[in-house]
Amino acid sequence: MDQAVVLADDAAPPHEDAEAEADPAPESAVRLWADVSETLASKSTVVWQMAVETLVTARAHLLPDPPSPAARRFLDANMTQIVNILLDQRPYQIGPAEKGCVEKSLCAALLVIRDDLARANGADELADKTSDGDGGEGTDRGERRVPAAEAPSLPVLEHVLNKRRTYYKAASSQWSRGGGMPEVRTHMIMTFRRLG
Repeated sequence: MDQAVVLADDAAPPHEDAEAEADPAPESAVRLWADVSETLASKSTVVWQMAVETLVTARAHLLPDPPSPAARRFLDANMTQIVNILLDQRPYQIGPAEKGCVEKSLCAALLVIRDDLARANGADELADKTSDGDGGEGTDRGERRVPAAEAPSLPVLEHVLNKRRTYYKAASSQWSRGGGMPEVRTHMIMTFRRLG
């Protein structure tokens, strides 16, 4: 009896093996997510281009059916931290390439949030918009509030749209005349409205 328990302890739990086999994400993507997760955990930093790459590839692997469990785990564990690190940057202290990475990462985060909301609401509900009669944007008559548990990335939206983030606001000291980039926040708001 004890011997059977020892054998069972040595074996990997069956759900982990099945999940690893069923994950449609390529090993290179899973390795990238693991590397970035490890760096975030140990150093609380992320390489500019890797921020973009990880968010874009994770989103791409959530779209097919079935979605990648590894991509979902990566986004749930790290997307908020990546967005926060990027929004804590001072735009007057970074170059154009880095600014581009911040903006691409924020757009990728908005796409993940939109996709999560669509999954939570059901694709048919989001597509079923009725016109308000004046040729303007439609309104969703059957709109329902989506709990954050159903759309796990929804809390990230608060960070992306927060006007008090360093990346968006101007420096308040008279000695630092560097300005923020509030126009990027405005662009993110317009982008999210167009997406949803």
